[in-house]
Amino acid sequence: MSLSELASRPAAFLLHLECLDRAALSDAFANEVIQAGGTYIVPTATRRTTSHLVEISLYGVTGRGTSEAAAIADWRAAARRANLGGLRE
Repeated sequence: MSLSELASRPAAFLLHLECLDRAALSDAFANEVIQAGGTYIVPTATRRTTSHLVEISLYGVTGRGTSEAAAIADWRAAARRANLGGLRE
């Protein structure tokens, strides 16, 4: 992957999210975490974690919430505030 592709990937991902319904967002984030490197932590009753919150960390931006939907919304807002990919709200 070239440097220009790496630089444009976060912007492309943010634009892609705008086209998805709520049901597809979790899959999109899980796939992007795998492809781009990041973390997607969903606590379960059988797996001990350090928090009860869902946490998504991708492209240097972290989102947290009490559900996957809340963590995704928090990540998207944080990415916009950080001007990730050169895109603003």
